[in-house]
Amino acid sequence: MSAESYEMFRMLIKEYKNSELTFARFCEIAEEFGVDSSYQEFVVRGISKYLEGLPSNNNSDVKSLDFDEKSEMAEQIAMYIEEFLPAD
Repeated sequence: MSAESYEMFRMLIKEYKNSELTFARFCEIAEEFGVDSSYQEFVVRGISKYLEGLPSNNNSDVKSLDFDEKSEMAEQIAMYIEEFLPAD
């Protein structure tokens, strides 16, 4: 996990809360962390660690969301991560 992964995660939460999180926006945010695709992949892979505890997380970024909203957001972000990363 990196500071960039956490920062991207927080940006995704903000987009979700504003009903503006789409796959295209996810990709735009990833591109903000550099033009090198391997570094973007590194940042995006780090987000999955933050998703694991999201439904029970109550930090300031997500405290206004209920458990179901947190779970829904985690599922949406996980789907975008899977779509973003190249198949192995």
